[in-house]
Amino acid sequence: MAVRNLKDGNKLPWLCEFYPQGRKGKRIRKRFATKGEALAFEKYTMQEVEDKPWLGEKVEQRSLLDMVTLWHNRHGISLTHAKYTYRKLQVIVLGMSDPLYTKFTGKMFTEYRTARLAGDIADLNNRKVAVSFRTCNIEQDLLNAVIAELIRMEEWKAPNPLSSVRQFKLHEEEMQFLTLDEIKTLLSAAAQHQHQDILKVVKVSLATGGRFLEIANLKGSQLSKYKITYTKTKGKKNRTVPISEALYDEIYKEDAVTRIPYSTYKNVAIFSDYKVATDIHNIELYRGLLIKQENITL
Repeated sequence: MAVRNLKDGNKLPWLCEFYPQGRKGKRIRKRFATKGEALAFEKYTMQEVEDKPWLGEKVEQRSLLDMVTLWHNRHGISLTHAKYTYRKLQVIVLGMSDPLYTKFTGKMFTEYRTARLAGDIADLNNRKVAVSFRTCNIEQDLLNAVIAELIRMEEWKAPNPLSSVRQFKLHEEEMQFLTLDEIKTLLSAAAQHQHQDILKVVKVSLATGGRFLEIANLKGSQLSKYKITYTKTKGKKNRTVPISEALYDEIYKEDAVTRIPYSTYKNVAIFSDYKVATDIHNIELYRGLLIKQENITL
């Protein structure tokens, strides 16, 4: 019997003892002064377990960071930017003081978001930078995707706290483009740059819409006659773009073994730290687009 009187002279003689998840599950024992209190407690607890099944299981001691690490090892490691994504998630979790995942709430995330906007959250290098509303939305999408995947793995045994958190509403950004005069200025500045291949990079970018890192990492196998194929793109799909015969002849190079369209690209410092954003002057729109690409690509 779940409720019984022990008759041991204790001020709380009525014992409520039961197993919400069956004999192999967690046992609950509590003493009460009256039988009515014991029965009410049993009824309340069983209802809680029915509404929230995870409460009847072994108490979870894994933190939110433990769950993020589990996601990274089982799924995130396959992503193109796995290390960057994992570090980003670490910043988010540590910014919320790494609670037990079962104690994580939507309120915690909104408080973190407010501190993030104010620049009060430090990254893994202990730098504090205020971020935009868009960045907060991106971080929410990222953490939400992690929780959803953990639920599919049957590791996250609680509701998703972010499901009730609304994102910031953002205005649609105005499309930006270079005018013909700006293109001429850009090509002129690139032709005078200290790195001889910059002009080729700019021409390929203008002709194909490729991102600078995509172009910098092109291999000879991606260049065929009058077309360039981009692989490992942001959209996860390969795309092939036609180019003119004149541009093909300008960027095509061949040695005794393989075709090498860009002989020095990977050794050019500007593609690792984007110094070109300050090296090419007098084109504010172009510089803005380049910085935007940096935020998207890294």
